[in-house]
Amino acid sequence: MICSNCGTEIADKALICFRCGQATSEPRVKPPVPGQRPRSNLASAIALVVLIAAGLFMGRAVEGDVPWPDVAARFERGGSIATASVRRTAQLRRLLANVTFGAIRGNVDTRLHKLDTGPFDALVLACAGLRRLGFEHRISTPLAVERCVPAPGQGIVAVEARASDKEVRTALASIHDARAAAALTAERVVVAELDGGCKLPLGAIAIQDGDALAMHGIVAAADGSRVVAETVRGPAADPGALGTQLAAALTRGGARELLDEVR
Repeated sequence: MICSNCGTEIADKALICFRCGQATSEPRVKPPVPGQRPRSNLASAIALVVLIAAGLFMGRAVEGDVPWPDVAARFERGGSIATASVRRTAQLRRLLANVTFGAIRGNVDTRLHKLDTGPFDALVLACAGLRRLGFEHRISTPLAVERCVPAPGQGIVAVEARASDKEVRTALASIHDARAAAALTAERVVVAELDGGCKLPLGAIAIQDGDALAMHGIVAAADGSRVVAETVRGPAADPGALGTQLAAALTRGGARELLDEVR
């Protein structure tokens, strides 16, 4: 089976996400024989967080912090940071007031090349993706979730399969990570409760801590001027309820109104 990324193949125009109607770069699976239906689909869970029919999931690693005064001092007099994420821009603007943020597009190779040859001083990418592609040596400053909350599903790899295809699901079961599945369940509930989408400044992550899940959530104005942030904790056995709890706390803080402003 051949896997290709339409965002790389079609570089001259924006692709449209079938979940939220906005631009996206989503993997597509091509069957080896024309006309044959694919039996599974490998993708980042961040691209499928709104809609997953039946999936198996591989886990994520949560980043540690770096001495933040060192980062802040580097950009104290200004600078330019490239990112394709409204969510990251909104969060980092409130921490790095003198920085200019610019949009960037392309696969990881393309973005790193633009960083090396273009006008940007720094580039924000997911550490998980860089590691999986062999670019760990390019990571200079991991950001802790307390400073920049990831998108729901960030860092989790999803393998979609038809619920009726028992053979494929059995074969893939050995790579299923129940902890990642619980975290993603909680994060997807937050997205659903807040009517979120792929391009909104909404962050949510559930972190396993023994038998519990700790959830961090944030919604920010696009310019970073207003932020609603909440943290909740609950049993990992009921991730859906924890996601509902976090969404309710964010709503009470005005998150829905902030999201409505940028929809």
